[in-house]
Amino acid sequence: MLIKIYKLLLYVNYVLGMSVICFYLIAAALISYRVLFESNHIGHNLKLYLPYIFLLCIVGFINLIFTDSTSRKIGVFVLTLSLIAFSSVFLLDKFNILVEYNEWIQRGMPAKPWE
Repeated sequence: MLIKIYKLLLYVNYVLGMSVICFYLIAAALISYRVLFESNHIGHNLKLYLPYIFLLCIVGFINLIFTDSTSRKIGVFVLTLSLIAFSSVFLLDKFNILVEYNEWIQRGMPAKPWE
């Protein structure tokens, strides 16, 4: 029974690690779009990712505590990337780098942070 749970946890780690990498690829594409086309808004709300990223933080923390050294490395990787992703979403929104379009209008259509 414990071996089945352990194998399931390894698969979950792998899938979640890949999903964090996919999140970073999407975020890099959005930031590149923002820099290339000089717009502060997108039609997509990045805050919708926060519950998912929070779940990744919890799973990474559980793996860090309750597994052996191989899974612990995966847990550290997932926990680190998810914490970076969590803070990135807040910073992109706070500094008006990537803001959802309706929220951007409500904020008074702020200028680009570097201008």
